[in-house]
Amino acid sequence: MPRKILIAYANAGAGHKKAAFAIESAFREINRSDIETKVIDTLDYSTPFSKTGYPAFYLYMVNKMPYLWGLFYYLLDTRIFYRCIASYGRRLHNSLGFHGLVKFLKEYNPDIVINAHFLGSEVMANMKKKGMLKNTKLVSVVTDYMPHSFWVDKLIDYYCVAQEDTKKNLMTRGVPEEKIRVFGIPIDRVFGIKKDRKELSAKIGIDPKKNTVLIGSGGFGVGPIKELVEGLMTAEEAQQILVICGNNQKLYNDIMGLTKNAGSRVKAYPYVENMDEMMSVADVMVTKSGGLTSSEAMAKDLPMIITSAIPGQEARNSDYLVKSGAAVKAYTVEKAKEVIGELFKSKEKLELLKSRIGEIKKPNAASDIANFTISLLEK
Repeated sequence: MPRKILIAYANAGAGHKKAAFAIESAFREINRSDIETKVIDTLDYSTPFSKTGYPAFYLYMVNKMPYLWGLFYYLLDTRIFYRCIASYGRRLHNSLGFHGLVKFLKEYNPDIVINAHFLGSEVMANMKKKGMLKNTKLVSVVTDYMPHSFWVDKLIDYYCVAQEDTKKNLMTRGVPEEKIRVFGIPIDRVFGIKKDRKELSAKIGIDPKKNTVLIGSGGFGVGPIKELVEGLMTAEEAQQILVICGNNQKLYNDIMGLTKNAGSRVKAYPYVENMDEMMSVADVMVTKSGGLTSSEAMAKDLPMIITSAIPGQEARNSDYLVKSGAAVKAYTVEKAKEVIGELFKSKEKLELLKSRIGEIKKPNAASDIANFTISLLEK
């Protein structure tokens, strides 16, 4: 009978899902007939209220009240507040909403669960506390550069994290060093493959010799993207602008309206499956600082200009990337224009960013996590 490895995520932000499937893809490449892998969205095993309310609340907060979201994020990460108050509220919420997940786990009885979102890890750690999942190892894959209290539980067996700084932060939260592995944030292996810019430019329909700016908005198309495009249309150094609108139809329609005045200089796209190709033809990327997007860009040696990072996890990611010299922060559209102008006028600055990226990028995280998990089975 094959050993069972369950990979779980929660569809509250596209990054967690992408991380889960990147790991699953790595297992497929290893191709062990004695191992069965299964990917689930934990929200599929929750009540209808939780399934729709959990991601809807997150998206509403980051779109409409980002600073209030940031306040909640940092308050819930205050250790005394989390331990004395928030952890009990979280447990009550999950106990009411995730009976289906508990039932599934008891029936499926996996040997190892890899959680790419903290929601599943809390439910499963509580099951272990109650004597269930006795023989199941829990592995948490932290999908940002800095962790949050929601990721931490003494019943989690191992943590796979982005960088040494992530490891140090977990250790200050009481996680033993032997439980932590520094592999990077798991991304699809395609981002680590070098591709010919000229061929891809022809495929996409752009000039490979022109300065190209890629603007990303995350899977849900959030942020002041329209204002950013309008601003960059007046920056002569941004000769070609590619805008990824995610699953935001209104944003896509708005950018398509702008392209009427910009000719072929601005190209708009809805959610794309070839993000690696879009990154391969770009010189710089203007983006939020989601863990997955940042890791994908670094795998492509693509310098990032970070704007409109969501207060909380993305702000922490931004701080880490800027401190590491792998990105530049731009709080306003005007600042983003200024930085783009500087980078295109000074190839040395562009190359310095790329060299710093080379020092911290970890494009093989997914396969490293898969191999580590297999080593746990073999023990």
